[in-house]
Amino acid sequence: MGGAGRAPEPDFDDVRDLTLDGFHAGTATGTAPIVWMHNVADTFVRGARTAAADLFLRVTGARSSGIILLANDLSRARKAVEGPAGQK
Repeated sequence: MGGAGRAPEPDFDDVRDLTLDGFHAGTATGTAPIVWMHNVADTFVRGARTAAADLFLRVTGARSSGIILLANDLSRARKAVEGPAGQK
């Protein structure tokens, strides 16, 4: 996670019962996601807004599950969410 081209925004690794409420990404650089969640479970993302970006949220990790996005304005992101096929 992180690395070159990474915007200075949150990465979450091995987290459970997370609420990300009212998050606003004012700037985005490179092709990395605004938010990266790895092995994150039982999570609510609500009221988020993003600057123009290629990707808002990348989800990775076999233990990632139960990530719910609610009432977000991700219209400026080219793609809202990227994650493994079949992930719930």
